[in-house]
Amino acid sequence: MTAHLNSFRAVAMPVRLFFGGLAYLLVFGFFNSVLKAEGFVNEPPAGFRSLVEGDSLKGRHGQPMLSPEARQKITEEQRGEWAASIAQHWRLEAVESGPKEIVNDGKG
Repeated sequence: MTAHLNSFRAVAMPVRLFFGGLAYLLVFGFFNSVLKAEGFVNEPPAGFRSLVEGDSLKGRHGQPMLSPEARQKITEEQRGEWAASIAQHWRLEAVESGPKEIVNDGKG
């Protein structure tokens, strides 16, 4: 009985993965085509603001997560270093359709 169950599992897992992946692709493809057909515009809803302004990362910084106490002790020199790290390692990159994506070079 156990051998039969193990052989069933060996066959069932790839079949489930295949059909699960197929369902994901169909759903994703459908919604992607609907968004393109509707002329989807990536604008933040009322009360929110965009992460980027146009073609720049102005206002972004490379500040690590800090406690409120540590944040009060930050010098302007440190803020400048963090802003420089953003310009050095992060950029906005165009995609086929839709808004630009924020991309990191993986080094900072």
